[in-house]
Amino acid sequence: MFAGFEILSVYKFGSMNLAYNSDELTCPCIKWLGILPSDLTRLNIPDTWLLDLTDRDRSLTDHLLKRPFMEIEPTWKAEVELMASSGKKAEIQCLSSCFSQRYLVDVYLPQKISAGSWV
Repeated sequence: MFAGFEILSVYKFGSMNLAYNSDELTCPCIKWLGILPSDLTRLNIPDTWLLDLTDRDRSLTDHLLKRPFMEIEPTWKAEVELMASSGKKAEIQCLSSCFSQRYLVDVYLPQKISAGSWV
């Protein structure tokens, strides 16, 4: 989950290394459709399917929360803060393990898209 968020932020806002060229390399309309930290509680994902944040994850979380784009994306900030405070993350594949092989494509993603519950 965390690496995916880091990649998403590069697509949306650009990398720090290529900041001079970010207008040409970003996709400002991109949305976070994958599993959100708030989904873990909402869907009652068992702790057995959650992963502890690594030291690297915690370091990246601290770094991301200091980036200027977090102030213009308060929902992103809240999700990252939730992940940091829980100390847990999950891969989207846990939905198949917790529910069924088809849950992700038959239930989770269609519901998120129809409800517009991406970030």
